[in-house]
Amino acid sequence: SASNYKGLVLDWELARGSSHPPSLSETRSCCCPRTAFLLFPGKKMVVPSQMENAMEIIMFNFHKYAGDKGYMTKDDLKCMMDKEYHEFMKNQKDPQTVDKIMKDLDQCRDGRVDFQGYFSLVAGLTIACNDYYVCHMKPKGRQRTN
Repeated sequence: SASNYKGLVLDWELARGSSHPPSLSETRSCCCPRTAFLLFPGKKMVVPSQMENAMEIIMFNFHKYAGDKGYMTKDDLKCMMDKEYHEFMKNQKDPQTVDKIMKDLDQCRDGRVDFQGYFSLVAGLTIACNDYYVCHMKPKGRQRTN
């Protein structure tokens, strides 16, 4: 569960030199080394890893469409899908795609998709893309490179 990792994020913040848990304005820097130097000017900027960069993009993308309300409506979800998953949406034959996705993500049936629902969508699409890659595109017999 995600709550298991909150302590790790706090430990990461404290290890960076922060003597207190991050305030709301500092929270944006959690796990995002590129933005940390903006909030902690005395800190050395660290180049984020590809995974940290991916986490930052996923997190900020949600907030770009959710806005201050902290959740996405069906219209927000449609806008996000049209802009961020343009090719995916263009290739959908079912005009009800967004309605079906919204129904799947809106577990409380309150017309809202929270970050966990959004992340489930990103994870599901990523898993489907990985399955396609493994079956059709991945070079055979290659070893991992560092």
